Amino acid sequence: MFTTNVWISSVPESGGIDAANALIESFADALGLQDWAIWGGDQICRYLDNFAEIRQAFGGFTTPGDVLERLHHLLPEEIVEVSVAAGRHACSELFASQWIRLNQAGSPENEKLKLSEIGADLPGVAAGRDVLVVRDAISRGDSIMRPTARRGDTSHLVWVGGPGQGKSTLTQLLAQAYRAALLADRPAHRLGPSASVLAAVRDRLRELGLPEPRSRRWPIAVNLNDYGEAVSRDRELSLLGFIAQQVSKRLDHYVGPHHMRSWLGSWPWLLILDGLDEVAAPSAREAVEQRINEFLITAADVDADLFAVGTTRPQGYNDEFPVDQFEHVTLRPLEVAEAIDYGLHLSEVRHRDDPDLAEQVASRLGQAAQEHFTARLMRTPLQVTIMTLLLERQARVPDSRYSLFESYYHTIYTREVSKGGPTASLLEQHRNDINAVHQQVALLLHSRAEQHPDRDSLVSLAELDALTRIRLHGEGIGDEESQRLAAQLVAAATRRLVLLAPIAQDHVGFDVRSLQEFMAAQAIATGPDDEVLRRMKALAPSAHWRNTWLLAGGRIFRHSEHLRLGLVAILDEIDTESPLAMIIAPGSRLALDMLDDDTSARARGIQRTVVKRALALINQPPNQYTEKLATTLHPMLARDPELGEMIMPTLRRAVHGGDWSLLAGAIILAEFADKVSPVQTVARNYLRDLFRAVEDDKKDALVHVARQFPHPSLRRFEKAPSATYRLDSHAALGRLLKTPLEDPRCEIARQDVAARMRQYDPSSQDGGVDVRSLWSAFELTRIDHLLPDLVPTAANESGEAERFGLNLALLSNELTLVEFNAADQLRASLVQFYGQQQVTKKLGDLIVPLTGG
Repeated sequence: MFTTNVWISSVPESGGIDAANALIESFADALGLQDWAIWGGDQICRYLDNFAEIRQAFGGFTTPGDVLERLHHLLPEEIVEVSVAAGRHACSELFASQWIRLNQAGSPENEKLKLSEIGADLPGVAAGRDVLVVRDAISRGDSIMRPTARRGDTSHLVWVGGPGQGKSTLTQLLAQAYRAALLADRPAHRLGPSASVLAAVRDRLRELGLPEPRSRRWPIAVNLNDYGEAVSRDRELSLLGFIAQQVSKRLDHYVGPHHMRSWLGSWPWLLILDGLDEVAAPSAREAVEQRINEFLITAADVDADLFAVGTTRPQGYNDEFPVDQFEHVTLRPLEVAEAIDYGLHLSEVRHRDDPDLAEQVASRLGQAAQEHFTARLMRTPLQVTIMTLLLERQARVPDSRYSLFESYYHTIYTREVSKGGPTASLLEQHRNDINAVHQQVALLLHSRAEQHPDRDSLVSLAELDALTRIRLHGEGIGDEESQRLAAQLVAAATRRLVLLAPIAQDHVGFDVRSLQEFMAAQAIATGPDDEVLRRMKALAPSAHWRNTWLLAGGRIFRHSEHLRLGLVAILDEIDTESPLAMIIAPGSRLALDMLDDDTSARARGIQRTVVKRALALINQPPNQYTEKLATTLHPMLARDPELGEMIMPTLRRAVHGGDWSLLAGAIILAEFADKVSPVQTVARNYLRDLFRAVEDDKKDALVHVARQFPHPSLRRFEKAPSATYRLDSHAALGRLLKTPLEDPRCEIARQDVAARMRQYDPSSQDGGVDVRSLWSAFELTRIDHLLPDLVPTAANESGEAERFGLNLALLSNELTLVEFNAADQLRASLVQFYGQQQVTKKLGDLIVPLTGG
């Protein structure tokens, strides 16, 4: 069969159809071709006219002209009304989503710019290949994703990125691209004020080189934090029901879940699930995860052409988006050139009426990019935006992440003081009081978020006033004066500094989580030396306090040099304080984060101690920390060649040592061997020697590593002959990872394994149940079915959870090299458990108690 969208002439003998038939016939005998058919554009259009099932399956591609106005030709009668509502919703959302507010980067003027002016595509890594994430998503969205028509490995996406990497802005740009495609042919007089937005969005897409989506998917964006709160109030609220509520709010009539279900089955969708990391409460996150899976089941049931894109931070993420349906794309840090381009464009847009200032900021930005320590502070769009704001006021930028936020805060404070007037005088006279109140509010909010993650992190204006009066009382100011002064300071802090912004009725909070974490870090790292170190040790294992801990560490390295060694010693202490901690190594993970932040870069002797602690991660199954360790250490070698004298012997011992260290060491060596560095030749030689000397069973494991972590230098292992690589050659693992057996003994096995795991005590003199026998009990089911029963909960105060977790960690050590994926899955769950410990109560009286709780 030969098909073309070209209309072919049917004139006998001289027409295109007869000419093509004659040409094919001349080859038919030689090819053994018995029959053939030619479909031209006219033939295809007749099929689309005559067969509704074809039109509906490919409607996003084939519907001509004003898509949403002509759906009555394509869809059943009862769906047309919903399609009109969907079009109106898309038009309203196009207008409402046109802004990027710079208060998210701390702009004190609550400045906003148009997405169509500064929206940008950003780099990421998907399955080992570099991509621009929005371009990649649009390309995938151009495929048919109905289960009955889907071809190849097309899947949904999850964008994984840290704070400030632009995840939400990217989803905003993607949704606007699809809204523009959907509304492109609608007459301007039917769009109202959205007409100019539509034209600007299409222009920006062309400037960025982004293709207009060919499949005119209907985009719907869901803020998962909002949905999590809604589910907490109504446990029966489905995701489809929540979407129906969102659509109804934009319209003047009710749209129900049944309407959305019909629309889902009739028209291609782009579903954006933004901010899984914002759903902090375990119960809410579990409910959201369940509802997402239920939605995917519904989509499959109606044969939906659904393309879903989710976003999350990597911290605390445990594959809540099913890995068999969502491909994970990791947003990578900006390169220096990318950061400069973004900063220059942002400055040009913001200062289009003041070209001299724009040129000055551009010059300072270029100078900052030439210095390593400041260039490291321009790896995310948020950091670049803050950097440009700072460079408007000062010639040089700070050289650490903590210093960046500190400079920003001082800059906006000084700006307000310089404006003059009574409020400026008040801010100048009470700078220390306002600083202290901001720190207390941040600490209080961050503590509340840990204790009650299902609630918004807000303080009432009454609480803010009480905190301010407590501070003033502590400074010796009487009741009447402190009451009057507190009211003035609260007004100045919320109306002029605007770090604390009104978020709900009579409540304020930090618009940007990073600024809240910075202020909380200030509070933690201020006080008597022994108390500061005690707090840092208490907070170190907690995932919730991780970013705050790193910022507090930055403050210590900047302002309390005498505490540096004590801080680094904590990393060793927390890795040896319990058997479970020795396996999970929270101090080593913190050490790696410190290196990534360049916290210790100015103190090379201490930095080498931190590097040594981070290298302990080599003894764990390969995971994202292994890759991060490799990419973090590589540029450090160029700045400090002496580090190679410590790192390379460690790697050599690793690849000739234990099981996990062999795999992790090979990944790090491959990173060094594939990039220019002082140790590139040495790394290549080590890998060559490893390939020649490694035993066959370990070579099989390296084959797996080469496929999971694609580095050119590992490809030699991928070509190696393999006798035991196939996972299903291991009977137990095959059943664990591949086949969810429909076996009535499955539930009994789950209960039996969980019970035995809780009873097992490795310190018992009589030995109890050995770990290997526990492994045999896993044979009846998949490991992901067992994890909900096996992973301990941080709420367990009896010590049983710690022992239970240790048993799982020991079990992960028992897995063979080829089984390392299962080991990594177990450990990831344990790390999440270990990091869920609530530590607010360990901060003691640092958090000021308020009257009435």
